[in-house]
Amino acid sequence: MHSIPGFRDLIEIKLTGYFLVARGFTPLMIEQGNGRIINISMNHETMKRKGFVPYGPSRAATESLSAIMAEDLKESGISVNMLFPGGATATGMIPDDLRSEIEANASSISHIESRYFSGFFVISVQVIFR
Repeated sequence: MHSIPGFRDLIEIKLTGYFLVARGFTPLMIEQGNGRIINISMNHETMKRKGFVPYGPSRAATESLSAIMAEDLKESGISVNMLFPGGATATGMIPDDLRSEIEANASSISHIESRYFSGFFVISVQVIFR
């Protein structure tokens, strides 16, 4: 079990940090008329795994924050996306020709997946270090 200060510290870093960085850069992106915000999370099954408090809840909150930011910023030309390092189950959301091109040009990437979810793209990449 994590201490209360430890729980708060992790939420400050893994959730509030995303908010503060986006808050700092969003005005510049709005001024230029476009921008990209990419937040990092993990697949849903992993975030709900036993022993993943407070990390799992911080990732779930990051996904919610990202979905809300995507809706709030879409009229400003700013996209908000999620990156899932590691692998999630392949769903066939990336066309085979694009997947083949990506895998041919980046031999260290063994799996890549994206899906559209509640107004933003979730991108999952599994990288193998050799």
